Amino acid sequence: TLKSIKEPYQCIIAQFPGLYNSAMMAGDIENSMICRWSYSALGFWIGTQDLVSVTNNLATCIKEANKYRQNNVLYCAMAYCNAVFELSGTRGHNETKIKTFDELVEIGERTSSVILDWQTLMCRLAVLFWMRQYKDFAELSEIYPCSPSTGQKRCL
Repeated sequence: TLKSIKEPYQCIIAQFPGLYNSAMMAGDIENSMICRWSYSALGFWIGTQDLVSVTNNLATCIKEANKYRQNNVLYCAMAYCNAVFELSGTRGHNETKIKTFDELVEIGERTSSVILDWQTLMCRLAVLFWMRQYKDFAELSEIYPCSPSTGQKRCL
């Protein structure tokens, strides 16, 4: 999985299903769930999967995250579901209650989950951008400042 940090995403996305299977066979549930979620998230960001495929992959990811009690993966996958649902104009799979962006922000703040906060923010920004709501995009990006130690005024 070190390649996922060093290589272009287009080159490594196809490796995630195999990494998922290897981790499951080794009993590494946490890593396998991260690989399952990464495959869906990358498919969304780099456009190698259509929104229906991303929704189906996320539904599988959410079911497994529930089964194995992997809450970080579960909630991050829900952030992507919200983005896909808003962009496609659907509500997708009904068997799992998908938490809204606002509920995910509350969970992220309550649990101090920087990863969930970041994923929710990026999914919200993606929706605003692709729906051409540029003013809302700019306003949302300004209310989440980066660390004061970096000297940046906002994270984008």
